[in-house]
Amino acid sequence: MSVKVDIGSDQLTFSVQGIDKLLTFTGSISVPWEHISSVCKAPEISRKDIGVKLVGAGIPGLIRAGRYSGKDGLAFWDVRDYDKALMFELHDERYARLFIQVEDPEGTLSRINDALSKKKT
Repeated sequence: MSVKVDIGSDQLTFSVQGIDKLLTFTGSISVPWEHISSVCKAPEISRKDIGVKLVGAGIPGLIRAGRYSGKDGLAFWDVRDYDKALMFELHDERYARLFIQVEDPEGTLSRINDALSKKKT
């Protein structure tokens, strides 16, 4: 199941869908634009940079969902299909990174980068 991304004027909101709410123990995460350092497609990165599961579900090859602690700090995961995963690098937030699966990674990434570039000008 994909995460719904709402591109707001002052923040991004990630809404976890369906049973993944139970698996991640999370309904939604909101992040102010100014706390987003970078966004990229994450199929290769996310397979390597997992960390230790703190809360959630993790079945190799099937799902990674919940909170994980890695070398770069706390990360939130909701990914089943790594080819549809995006990685958000954050600062001044609870999570250092968000790994989320979206339905249209290229389109979502383009819309987010467009919004980020407008916020920086």
